[in-house]
Amino acid sequence: MLAQDTSHISTDTDLVSPITQLELVIHKSPKCLQVGKFYNCYPDLYIYSDNQQTRKDTILRHNNVSFPQKSTFEQYALFYRTHLGGKFNRRYQKLSYALWVGEDSKLIHRFCRKGKHLDNELVYRFHRFRDLIMEAVKNEELHLIPAILFFGVNINTIKAGLGASLWKSLCKNSVTRNKLIFKLASFTTTLHRLMRTNISFNELKSPALQTIPISVTKPILERLNAIPSGILQSTSFLRTIDGNDYDYDYLDNGDFEIIDTGLTEAQIFQYSFTIAVAAKQCKKVTDPHFFRDAMQTIKDCRRMANRLNEPFNDHWSFNRIEREHKALTKLLNTTIHEHYYQEYSFEIPWIKELQYRGVTATLLSSRAALIIEGRELTHCVASYHEQVYFGRSIIFSLRTQDGQRSTLELGVRRGHDSLKLVIQQHKTNYDDPVENEQLNAAAKYVFNAQRQLLIDATDNDDSMVVIHNFQFLSDDSHTQLSR
Repeated sequence: MLAQDTSHISTDTDLVSPITQLELVIHKSPKCLQVGKFYNCYPDLYIYSDNQQTRKDTILRHNNVSFPQKSTFEQYALFYRTHLGGKFNRRYQKLSYALWVGEDSKLIHRFCRKGKHLDNELVYRFHRFRDLIMEAVKNEELHLIPAILFFGVNINTIKAGLGASLWKSLCKNSVTRNKLIFKLASFTTTLHRLMRTNISFNELKSPALQTIPISVTKPILERLNAIPSGILQSTSFLRTIDGNDYDYDYLDNGDFEIIDTGLTEAQIFQYSFTIAVAAKQCKKVTDPHFFRDAMQTIKDCRRMANRLNEPFNDHWSFNRIEREHKALTKLLNTTIHEHYYQEYSFEIPWIKELQYRGVTATLLSSRAALIIEGRELTHCVASYHEQVYFGRSIIFSLRTQDGQRSTLELGVRRGHDSLKLVIQQHKTNYDDPVENEQLNAAAKYVFNAQRQLLIDATDNDDSMVVIHNFQFLSDDSHTQLSR
């Protein structure tokens, strides 16, 4: 029941004293790793280098070990080695893998991965429902294991809850498609909170799993199962399900307020099905960029219709949405009021103009500039006024010496304590993709230049100030950038 790993204890008494060193202990029932007063009855299969201290700090805090203040790197290394021994992360990961993966390695690696790595939650659910999974393996029903991992009940119960039609369809699916469907279902807003296990590090007790109601999951699975695998595999589809979108309301006095108009799950699935029909018609189901571009077109059309008080129907075909998008773009680009020429007050001093191999990139720094750009290139960049105003995007006009044009949007993504710049989209006339290599190379140059400026401006500082309702700079940086 209890086995101790004592192979790590160093004989170098000048650096490590076995009396003060916390021993790494493995429990078999319940499955648990123990380090002193720290108990972890939940898989911890993330791979950390020995220089990463996150896991070590958590363990030492639970053991009431105080940390040295203002120490050198060498002193910190000696501190961790004294209390935890050498190469602690490697030893911890080795025992954790043996405890939670072990003899079931082949099945766990097949069904419990998200991307390149094992998912701790799926590995934990595998062990909790192992008997049901092994019964499915015995009956050669591997394609149903994703459903067992998801619901945690036997196959007959799942069949009764989902109904004959959906059940038959899932039974016809391959292992890969069912894994994909249930993975995406776990990312939806409705079900994501039910897939998280509440874990505690202070008791030798298996964490309790929440049960997922089959009745709540059924409509989500039906919608996902109606979408081709080529679209389900798109990274953009996952981001659409998992992300939060916000829109802005333009007030009469010239101010704005944020209104949460993120797409509902029903709208996401409806638009995805609309895109799937269009993708089949033009034979682009497996095109990784088709879903992203089509969903962007739908969002833009929906936003412009709301802004201009024009009708928009979630059930329109994609061809109809494209026609409405062109008409709304033309309408949006017709009027420029005097106050539209007022420049945005960027808190980051973005580079306003860059030259790269015959291409001039100019920052669009006012609403009027966005409208003129959209009018000249016949696209909907004018509808991105609110994103620029609130610091979510910066937009550049690119022009070659022979008159070739394109528009580049860089998205500003904010994490809990970080700021990241990404290439959101790069379009030419009529929202067509840019094929000119000179413009594409210049777009990458602009991105790298602005990204380096952002790194230099924020200086990786964790302290915060409020900017445009978002927090991401230190007080010192704010003072410097406001000059």
